[in-house]
Amino acid sequence: MNTFSILKVSGAAVLTLALSFTSCEKAVEDFQPIPEAAGTSSALAPGQTANIYVSSNTTPVMGIFDVTNPASVTSKTINVSNNDADGISLYPYGDAVFQLNRSSNRMMAYNNISTLPNGATPSPSAMSGSDFTNGREITFSQGRVVAIQDADPSNGNVNRFLVYRASPYSFNLQKTYDADISLWGLQAIGEDVYAVQDVSGNLAFYQNFFNKPGNTTISPSWKLTIEGLVRTHGLQYDVAADIMVLTDVGDAGSATDGAIHVITNFSQKAAAALGSGTTGTIALNQQIRIAGGNTFLGNPVDVSYDSATNKIYVAERANGGGRVLIFDFPASSGNPAPVANITFPGASAIFLNIGNGGSSF
Repeated sequence: MNTFSILKVSGAAVLTLALSFTSCEKAVEDFQPIPEAAGTSSALAPGQTANIYVSSNTTPVMGIFDVTNPASVTSKTINVSNNDADGISLYPYGDAVFQLNRSSNRMMAYNNISTLPNGATPSPSAMSGSDFTNGREITFSQGRVVAIQDADPSNGNVNRFLVYRASPYSFNLQKTYDADISLWGLQAIGEDVYAVQDVSGNLAFYQNFFNKPGNTTISPSWKLTIEGLVRTHGLQYDVAADIMVLTDVGDAGSATDGAIHVITNFSQKAAAALGSGTTGTIALNQQIRIAGGNTFLGNPVDVSYDSATNKIYVAERANGGGRVLIFDFPASSGNPAPVANITFPGASAIFLNIGNGGSSF
């Protein structure tokens, strides 16, 4: 039996959910996609807004989009001090955005983001030291930012997690962990971390991630192979809905072979796949997969999802040079067109925030 507790932070709301995985509780075929989860409906409460924040790795701008109504998206761009950015996240206790700057190999904070006009050029309110090279995604949990270093000759081919104590005004590097797998996307939930294993179709889980001793090499607590997924990059786990969303960039040289994999009832399916071990496979027939020409998916490098909006938000890097794509949550596998398709050159990372009583405009 695999047992752990996970904490989800969404805006100012905190939800604790204990998951107890027992492989013999139900057969895996009992956990099928939920058709009624699909469609265009939204569970946003009156006065709530949905904003997405998007990095670019080709242009020195950050995109901010009000997607409360996908049929009428409004946006603004903020000028940032680099042409190559990746991971992006919102500070949930204020009005700041954290972004990974690949040009200077630093973490950056931009405060009072909602008050900035379109085209503003703010000075960073905080920046880290130059602590990594070939940085990728970031995640925030309980005052800490975790950044990924992807193995590259510039860093001695070392895959690494970097853990910062972070606020809009400071970054303090607390510890680092070397990883024995290739890394890209990740998500921290409470004290635990989910991470994709790059150049594979695997999802890794690190239990009690933040409590491990620093300057050590760590291994996943468990790994799952997601059948049908060629090369995963982005992930988003909605704890309350128990839905895992993963991206597949396929052949990085192709702008047309990308896909999104959705796993409903994820905790039960993961438990059934792992059994009493630490590895397993979630079969393709236990997933929803969207792909094909109608989707515009080529290299979907990052993804956001929240059941409150019933939408999937994608940073698509290759198709058309970069796009932000929004999909209705799918009822079944297929080749759906996005409900919004926005050109955004170099789209490299995306973050969704559900806000109360206002947007970032």
